[in-house]
Amino acid sequence: MHPTSTDSTHPTTAMDTSATKAAEVTLPPYIYIMNHKDQYLTAWGVYKLGWDNDSAGEARVFEVIPEGQDGAYATFRFKNGSRYVGVLPSNHHFVGVILPEEGPHTWTLIPADAAKNTFYVKQTGGTYFVGSTATPEGCATASEESPSIELHFKEALVRDD
Repeated sequence: MHPTSTDSTHPTTAMDTSATKAAEVTLPPYIYIMNHKDQYLTAWGVYKLGWDNDSAGEARVFEVIPEGQDGAYATFRFKNGSRYVGVLPSNHHFVGVILPEEGPHTWTLIPADAAKNTFYVKQTGGTYFVGSTATPEGCATASEESPSIELHFKEALVRDD
């Protein structure tokens, strides 16, 4: 099962910024999280997470374009201006929350299997898979005491146009 509260068929144009702190970032309708190296990560929806290896810790904003479906899970490519940087599975250790704003949905990212670099996103009413190397089976056993990170959605992310 995967979330149905986002419409990934209508990505909008993203903005670039060189801000290095979350408070300085002008947030477009995307999701932001930060890893232990202060690199900013972004994804359209909650299916795959990725990062720009060239970001060097700078906060960059990407347009994330749906690339189709792989089973129940959407895949994406990252676009920075005219340069496509591809999609990478989430394999960093996430340790914090950076978004100061509250959106209509708050999700918790739960490490499901550190060895396989898999994660689950939990929302009231269900737990959803966002990793790339495991199936959703077993997500009900993910512990709420596990290290986790919250993804705060901008209201504009919830689209029905």
